[in-house]
Amino acid sequence: MSNELLFILQMIVSLSFVLGLFKLGKEYLVGYIGFAVILSQIFVNKQFDLFGLAASGGNVMYASLFLATDLLSEWYGKKEAKRAVNIGLCLSVIYLVLSQFIIAYLPNSADWGAAEWLGGLFSLSPSIVVGSLLAYACAQYNDVHLFHKLKDRFNGKHLWLRNNVSTAVSQFIDTFIFIVFAFWLIPNLIGHSDMLLPINVMFEIFITTYIFKLCVGAVDTAFIYVSRHI
Repeated sequence: MSNELLFILQMIVSLSFVLGLFKLGKEYLVGYIGFAVILSQIFVNKQFDLFGLAASGGNVMYASLFLATDLLSEWYGKKEAKRAVNIGLCLSVIYLVLSQFIIAYLPNSADWGAAEWLGGLFSLSPSIVVGSLLAYACAQYNDVHLFHKLKDRFNGKHLWLRNNVSTAVSQFIDTFIFIVFAFWLIPNLIGHSDMLLPINVMFEIFITTYIFKLCVGAVDTAFIYVSRHI
């Protein structure tokens, strides 16, 4: 199966899971947000090509968070959506901290190579940590705020516009903050020249990542309308 077909299939399955959890109740959506934040940080390690562009495995999982947040905003209010964002941020920090203990343990002779594998998976650059946490917080809080700003502006109408605008703007903020902080600002501040990327490379990563997130955001419009009928 081609990468492009897998991308489309993963997008539909991921968004369908979000919709199914919405049907079960807000607690399930909140749980998904915490779960997806952590999984996206693991999936991002997988690199591949889509439609001739470089992509990472975390794009779909992370982008699906915006559907979950918008569903909470639309049906349960701003307070519940912010609460879910807070939980996602807390779980992300807990995951990042506790994973470092796992790779710090010295393996014994019975280890079958898991120590090396986990070390590669969980080893973190300070710039990546700061960039990802800051990008998540800024983008998600903006998504909730802008969604409700537009909801008030249009008196609860034009759901498609509120969903797409809030998601597109927030994904732009997320992608921009992560790339600038992770690959330019923080490496310059702490002297990690190995993490510095040329401007043209950062621009290419920004464009490709944002395009794939926009694709998921555009498709999730249909799913948020389906939520009105289930």
